[in-house]
Amino acid sequence: MSYQKFKGTGLFTGTQLLPSDQVLVTEADGTVVAIVPETEAGDDIQVVNGLLCPGFVNAHCHLELSHLHGAIPEGTGLIPFLQAVPQLRQYPVEEIQAAMERSAKSMYENGIVAVGDICNTADSLAVKQQSPLHWHNFIETIGFSNEKAAERFAWSKAIYDQFETLLPGRNTLVPHAPYSVSEKLFGLLNAASAGKIVSIHSQESDAENEWYRSKTGPLQALYQGMGIDTDFFQASGKSSLQTVWPWLDKAGQVLLVHNVTITSDECRMTNSGASTALGDPRHSQFPIPNSSNSSLNIQHSPFYTLCPLANRYIQNALPPVELLRQHGCTIALGTDSLASNHGLSIWSEVQALQSAFPHIPLAEMLQWATLNGAKALGMEDMFGSFERGKKPGVVCVKNGANPLTG
Repeated sequence: MSYQKFKGTGLFTGTQLLPSDQVLVTEADGTVVAIVPETEAGDDIQVVNGLLCPGFVNAHCHLELSHLHGAIPEGTGLIPFLQAVPQLRQYPVEEIQAAMERSAKSMYENGIVAVGDICNTADSLAVKQQSPLHWHNFIETIGFSNEKAAERFAWSKAIYDQFETLLPGRNTLVPHAPYSVSEKLFGLLNAASAGKIVSIHSQESDAENEWYRSKTGPLQALYQGMGIDTDFFQASGKSSLQTVWPWLDKAGQVLLVHNVTITSDECRMTNSGASTALGDPRHSQFPIPNSSNSSLNIQHSPFYTLCPLANRYIQNALPPVELLRQHGCTIALGTDSLASNHGLSIWSEVQALQSAFPHIPLAEMLQWATLNGAKALGMEDMFGSFERGKKPGVVCVKNGANPLTG
């Protein structure tokens, strides 16, 4: 049997950093065989100038918005950004397809092996069928009117059915955000996604909390501009996350995305099923038994998916990373879209967090970028760590992230 042997300036396994005298051994197709000391590795070792790492997982992306690269200025704030996106989506089909192809290629070249992608249409199907990346497609549903909940659900279900026909088994119908989905539509989606992985934009700005607490603030102008009648809506007196969290109770797993304004109370409420960060079973270096749904038996302890460069782009803010760590929250990383980011690189997201939180160990952040992301998408049986039998991809990290194997 033919083997590949890799030695770098260090080796990150998915959970820990090992010194430079350790060699990663894989089969010719990239399947992990072992990690052994250099003295036992024999000949034909490929020495690279950088840290060896499993392939990265982008747990939150919007491939469909790739054609909006640079179209929306930085620092607009969330509400103007949300207003701009639908106004700019109408590009020629050829341009949209070409932009998505470039983005998928760019992610692969930046060491990404798997993506949790938000889909509002079926436009990305052709690209994904040809891409070497592995995808979990979140078919996003938007509709703040209870009256039109069934209609909006049916629209998204038709898109979901297209994905299931061509890319079966890796698709979920999901709500966009608390401020864009009615309680009735939440109920339809909750039933349809029972036992599955669900992603939702959460706590992106204080505007959504102001709306739920008192039915005031910037969101009112957004609804008026879109011609949405909000007379039916009754403020709950609680934050948006506190209000809608019970409406996600059938999900097998939840990704809370962004978390810029999340509080201690909300961390305690949502993370009640977890213990400490090191004690959470999702942090084990040993994989859950092989299954395409192996993460789905963990209830009510979400993956807090952070997109720091997008948060900085839109509103010059970062999520409260230290607060999440203090509450033992399991963090994964995403890039959001090229409408809100200069690139689609998980390594760039890690670098941004390193700059803002230099006291956090690199190994911890790399776990967010690899194993935690794989578990968030239910793909840890293949990706996220250098464990025997997995085929996670091998990336060399130095100034950038360059794939050595796919």
